[in-house]
Amino acid sequence: MPKSKARLSKKGQNLASNFSRKDLYSPETLLPTEEVIKIAKAARVDFGPGDPEERIRYFIKLGLLPHQVRKISKPDESDSTTASANPVGHLPYSTVKRLISVDRLHRAGDSYPQIAEKFKRIEKRREKEA
Repeated sequence: MPKSKARLSKKGQNLASNFSRKDLYSPETLLPTEEVIKIAKAARVDFGPGDPEERIRYFIKLGLLPHQVRKISKPDESDSTTASANPVGHLPYSTVKRLISVDRLHRAGDSYPQIAEKFKRIEKRREKEA
């Protein structure tokens, strides 16, 4: 088992091992950013040497990812600690797929701003077709 999977919650391990299954979560389901990062790491997304949460913020700034929704997380049943009452950033489950796509393009040699431009062009094209 990869090292990153060992640190995932039981729910995160399930998501990472069955990522292609569409019945786990709808793409709009909000997950805490920390869980999105864990699932993406289990899918071998490389966040680079820095803090993955900072990389997520950078991707949001570039328009690669949607803005986080701040809400209070529910405690995980398998976790004996309680969730803090402080709001935590949440992202849609579909963010994991976007992170995988961004990572694939970055490994192919595109810079993050170039990737953001590609996604913007694709979205504009889709809007015109609709």
